[in-house]
Amino acid sequence: MPDFARRSLLALPLVAPLFAPGGTPFAAGLAAMPIRSEQEPTLSDDLSHYVDLGVHRAGTTGERKTAVWLNARLQKLGYTSQIDRFPISTIIDPSGRLQFAGQDISVFPQWTPPANAFGKISAPLRALSDDPGPATIRFVASPVSFTASWNRALDQLAIEAKAKGALALIVAIDIPSGELFVSNQHSSALLPLPVALVAKRDLPRLQSASGVQANLRLKGKPAKTHSLNVIGEKQVQSQGQSQGGSQGKRIVISTPLTGWFACGAERGPGIALWLRLARYLATQNVPVTMLGTGSHEIGYLGIDHALTNYGPKPDDVALWLHLGASLGATRLDREFAFTSPQYLVGLPGSAQAAKQAFAEHLPIYVSGDAKTQGEAGPIIAAGHRNFIGMSGMFPTFHTPVDLGQAVDFAKLEQIAQAAEGLVQQVVGAG
Repeated sequence: MPDFARRSLLALPLVAPLFAPGGTPFAAGLAAMPIRSEQEPTLSDDLSHYVDLGVHRAGTTGERKTAVWLNARLQKLGYTSQIDRFPISTIIDPSGRLQFAGQDISVFPQWTPPANAFGKISAPLRALSDDPGPATIRFVASPVSFTASWNRALDQLAIEAKAKGALALIVAIDIPSGELFVSNQHSSALLPLPVALVAKRDLPRLQSASGVQANLRLKGKPAKTHSLNVIGEKQVQSQGQSQGGSQGKRIVISTPLTGWFACGAERGPGIALWLRLARYLATQNVPVTMLGTGSHEIGYLGIDHALTNYGPKPDDVALWLHLGASLGATRLDREFAFTSPQYLVGLPGSAQAAKQAFAEHLPIYVSGDAKTQGEAGPIIAAGHRNFIGMSGMFPTFHTPVDLGQAVDFAKLEQIAQAAEGLVQQVVGAG
């Protein structure tokens, strides 16, 4: 357990709270931004480096390289930073192929597969809607589209396939790009049969081959390994020195670090903005926690681990700003005739400040609660009232082809400036 877990955060010197009693913003308006050095990495630089580190699933080399990189960046900025390992159960090197009638289609296992999922399954293809029959590979178009997490409706498909005697189920989830889309794991419970995900554009090939013998081969190694959180902290230099003009509380900036594939436009913008805010806050005499969490895609395990073991107490936090998925990822909208949603998440006490800072750039406001998707739900459930989060989706979200092409860097820069303005407002500078 990190050293941070063994000391009381209640004893830390405190920065101006974001919200006065009644939820009024601490200061009206946004202060001017600090001037940045031309030598500092840009948002694009950091996003590109993240993509270059490879696949970012929990337990992979890409996750490890990312944690080492971010930990080093925080230490260089003067944070007390370290990497925290926590145990996970996952699948190493997952992949799959479906072959039939001379065709060869890429598939991907949905988490969490049963023990018998890996290997070769040979059986005729049948639509899930067909009558029951033994020893088949069933296929179906998902009744829900573009869902970030596997849910009860998708669970029901697997249950139905098992009841009809299927050996495996192939599911096509509809997204604007038609690419193979993988949903996040929502439960540690095993699926009742092997489930393979296929690109929606490949589904007509299966439909035209109903009754044809097929070979489904899912690959991967079930393993108990570790995922990684990165935790950087900075305290005020001295009780007697200025703390941005006023006494106050801790600022927490968090972002997930992992996902199914390279996650260029999914995770990259949040990480790039996280590093930019870390640079600014390193120059301010305020207490700060920078938190990067692992295992986002397999049940948000990293944020749960952090909240349990070293997360600051709600009463000690002036602002928890969570940088979620797909910030500024709207560049592919015209190509796919789709409006990528950009969400802003707030609570009753933080709504006014959230909208003041971000409404122009994150137009869909969500009133958060403990059931809010992603890391926002657990953070809110832990009692954090001064919480603001942001997230989004885009046409190649959760797909193998997301290498960052979806990011509109002009829009991301606008979000970054709004975030810096909000943080500077909390610090009380200017």
